[in-house]
Amino acid sequence: MATQKDVAKRAGVSFITVSRVVNGLNNVKEETRRRVEQAIWELKYYPNALGRALNSGRVGTIGVVTPIRMHTDFGADYYLISILNGIEHWCRKNASDLIISTQASQDENPDLLNLYHKRKVDGIVFVGFQRVPSSVINEIHGERIPSVIIADRPSFDDLPWIDTDNINAGSQALEQLLNHGCQRVGVVLHDINVMENLNIWDRWLGIKETIQNRNLKWSEEWKIDVPDLTLDSGAMAFHAWKNLGSNRPDGMICGNDHLAIGFIREALANGIRVPEDVKVIGFDGIPEGRWLIPDLATMVQPLSDMGYLAAEFLEARMTSNAHSTSLTRIMPLTFRNGKSIG
Repeated sequence: MATQKDVAKRAGVSFITVSRVVNGLNNVKEETRRRVEQAIWELKYYPNALGRALNSGRVGTIGVVTPIRMHTDFGADYYLISILNGIEHWCRKNASDLIISTQASQDENPDLLNLYHKRKVDGIVFVGFQRVPSSVINEIHGERIPSVIIADRPSFDDLPWIDTDNINAGSQALEQLLNHGCQRVGVVLHDINVMENLNIWDRWLGIKETIQNRNLKWSEEWKIDVPDLTLDSGAMAFHAWKNLGSNRPDGMICGNDHLAIGFIREALANGIRVPEDVKVIGFDGIPEGRWLIPDLATMVQPLSDMGYLAAEFLEARMTSNAHSTSLTRIMPLTFRNGKSIG
């Protein structure tokens, strides 16, 4: 089995230079780095992770903890995989590894910090929690555990988080329908008494504020509440819309793409034309929306960018003692046009 000394001899450099390349340090000339990497490849050298951990105090691995179960729901899978893609991109560039724990999807009282306490990871990115439990937040804060939370905003200033600007996105979605000629715009939302989703609720706040600020026509009948955020609930929302008769909105904003796709499919199955009879826009930008006929207009979350930035924030926490420094980011959603609004 090849060693760092073998790599140094093959590349014609010092042992320390090989160590710098292996550990992803920047103080190596690019031509020298390429020679070392070529020697590593030719000799099939693999760094000893345990030795690196003993020398640096780090294992070189990021943990991702999520309640999302893989391969159970396309939309949830897409959300998680897109964020993981960004984290993994950062890991490739920085010679780090990635461990994913879905224990929170199955255990009633999971130990969300298990990976860190067992020294399997240097820090944790939390993905897909509506609320990370306060006991976990307090432990992270008290023990200064390097952590980043995606799509939640904890109260401690020293705990990094990344979220999306759903209030502004809700307003933009409404503006798009107005710009496409809609006179009466309704919304499809989950029932806040049945389930909690702060992203959806913020989207509704942005829509409601714009309706009020622009003094737009509005009827409470145009707010359709459904039990959850699934295709079936989107179909249910369509029938509620249909039953409004002459008071139907000519544009519908759905809380996520699943609701929008379910609404459109049920509309077409019942002889309602989209966008001629009703225009529909969603949120999130899942691939299924592109496959739909008509293709879905939607507000797209920058999921991969959020993952990459989370890894950057985590690295900053792991390498700095300045835990009082606030690392937060609110990222915009972008409009992706589709024939579902004309």
